[in-house]
This record gives sequence, structure tokens and C-alpha cells, in this order.
Amino acid sequence: MIELGLDVSGFDPERDLVVLVTEFLQDFGGEVITTTPYKTGFLRDNWYATIGDGGGGAPGRGNPIGRVTAVVASYQLGDTITYSNGANYAGFVEFGTSHMAPRAWCRAAIDRAPDILEAAAARVQQ
Repeated sequence: MIELGLDVSGFDPERDLVVLVTEFLQDFGGEVITTTPYKTGFLRDNWYATIGDGGGGAPGRGNPIGRVTAVVASYQLGDTITYSNGANYAGFVEFGTSHMAPRAWCRAAIDRAPDILEAAAARVQQ
């Protein structure tokens, strides 16, 4: 789980907060997907998002950023968005094994999440 802080006193809670969170979720998902290590494309193509407990989702066909964006578009304040990868070896690539160094792209995106949120906030406040 990612917890981020941002002063939202300048935002209209009826309009701006949903837009802000949606912008952040799309940008963050895009960051995770586009930085996923690419060899055959299978790992990158298996990203998907779900709302709620994360159950019932599975990667589909087509562009993973498009799949994530379609789910995020139905976001409402209070919803939980889960990003998942359907490739059974995703964890090995992220965390490494005794034979392979970790690539840590998800953790790097999480480290950049505050900057991604600030950029989304700047766009919404324009």
C-alpha cells in the first residue's frame, strides 16, 4: 500500500479531488508499466488493474495502459485500486533470485510516487 501526503486545501472536494486521484492513478500505472523490464513483452503486457479487493481480475488483450486507464476511469473516492501482473514470474524479476539480480522497477515507481502526485496536482490546479 502506498500512503502519500498532499495539502489539498486548494482543491474543490466535489470536482478536483476525484480528478487529482484519477490523474495520479493513471500516471502511476503508466510509470509502472512503461518501466517494466522488456525482453519478450509478456511481462509488460500482463499488467491490469482492479477496483476493490483485487479479486476477479485478469490481464486481457491489448494495451496494458489502456486496460489500466479503463479501470481507473471508473474510480470513485474511497475505492481501492490494485495493480497486478499476471505473469507468474513477475515477482522473481522484481525481487531477484539466487541466480538473477532484482530489477526493482515497481519499488522504484513507488519511490517516485510523491513526485508523480505533485505533477498531477500541478496539472489539476492549472
